[in-house]
Amino acid sequence: KLLCFPHPSAARVLVLKTKLSDQTLLVKVSRDVGLTSKLQLASDEEGAGKIRETLFVRAGEADTPMGKVPSINIGITGKFKDRDISGAITVRLMTDVRKILGLPDPGAPRF
Repeated sequence: KLLCFPHPSAARVLVLKTKLSDQTLLVKVSRDVGLTSKLQLASDEEGAGKIRETLFVRAGEADTPMGKVPSINIGITGKFKDRDISGAITVRLMTDVRKILGLPDPGAPRF
């Protein structure tokens, strides 16, 4: 998933990475995604640790019809066989990313 910003600074990326690595947040993500049952883990705390180990947040570029634009790339690294789980974690994290950055919910109607 990509979020586009004018020149994402290293500080903004670091703040986002720090907030997304919060233990309480990651335990909730693990619980919401059902990581303990999917990966046969002992607890959601262990699931939070797995997410933290594989989470990446970095500045990059995204291709658009108008050319390349700055972006903050957020995701989970992992094995191809676990792509569905990684995708679910990333989609779930985007809810928190939007809250942290003060962005509106894309599903909310705009009047």
